[in-house]
Formats: sequence, structure tokens, C-alpha cells
Amino acid sequence: NLRVVVRNYGALNVKQAPLHFEITGPGGRLQNTQLVDLAGQASAVIDLPLKVEKDGLYQGFVEITTDDDLPLDNRRWVAFEARHPDRVLLIDGQEGRSVFANETYFLETALRLRTDEINGTERSFEPERIAWESGAGFPRLDGYRALVLANVRRLTDTDGQRLEEYLKGGGSVLIFVGDQTSRESLAPLAQRSLL
Repeated sequence: NLRVVVRNYGALNVKQAPLHFEITGPGGRLQNTQLVDLAGQASAVIDLPLKVEKDGLYQGFVEITTDDDLPLDNRRWVAFEARHPDRVLLIDGQEGRSVFANETYFLETALRLRTDEINGTERSFEPERIAWESGAGFPRLDGYRALVLANVRRLTDTDGQRLEEYLKGGGSVLIFVGDQTSRESLAPLAQRSLL
């Protein structure tokens, strides 16, 4: 939805004023019109249905058509970037005895939060968590926007090479050290100048 705040600064009520938007982006041209009633000296928050199907930059305007002495302020320009939630792989170096004791518990909880503005239907991140097993290596990394290594015990040369390829492909890596992490455990990254 496109949320619009409209205000009637006049003393008289406004009936059935067309509120219209036109927005253009990678998904083509989007437009909609809704009739609005506004009491004198009142504001209203209007949610206009906006179905964005393709990621990218969208820009356009929202305007209300009504008879007033200052039509210049009836149009507002809008621009936003629409994108699907980023997939984030959380690599838990030490799985706890309970879910609350996992190395990535608090980060995963924060990334899964939903907000009232988007009615709890979507979020910015789609985290996935795996427990790290030395020697098992990484799963397929394509499709993840970021990797989080949390207290990972040991990385092999193959792991270092996979991370280097992932970073060269545009990925991001965030490393949290802990009681299991040592200079030797991160040596494959240091050798490739990834630290």
C-alpha cells in the first residue's frame, strides 16, 4: 500500500475528492484513484492499494483534485525502492543447549521482527540458521545477501576459497568472534586478505 496523509486546511467539508497516484518503475506504470471525504480543518490517513511485483526504483506522484485557492500544494512527488526481503545465512558456531543459548539467537530474533507499518505480512530479512560442523563446509551460498559467522570454530582452506568467491560475487560477510574463535581458526581468511 501507498500511505498518504491528506489535510483539509479550509473550514468547509470536502466530499468525494479524487485522490490519484501514478508511479512508474520496472513493473510498468501503476495508477489508482480513490474518492476521499475530508471534514474542515481535518486530516486523514489513506492507504492506496499498490501492487509492486518487480524489484527496483519506482517514482511518480500523488495528487488530490479539488477546488481550492492553492492548487500548487495538491501534488506530492514520491520515489522508493522496492525489493524482496534479503536472505541472510546465520552460521551458528556453537549450538546451545536451548534455542535461547544459540550464538545467533538474538540476531535471528531481531531479523525476524515484523512492523505495524506493513501489517506484519513482510519483513526486510529472511534469515536461515545452520549449526556449523568443522569439515562439513558451507552449503550453496548463491542467493544469500549476507553471511554471519558467529563463533565459528574452524575454517578450512576450501571454506576460505568459497567465502572469497562469495565476496567477489557481491556478497557480504559479518564475523562475530567468541570463545571458540582463534587466529588459527580464521587463518584461511587472513591468507586471502579477507580480514
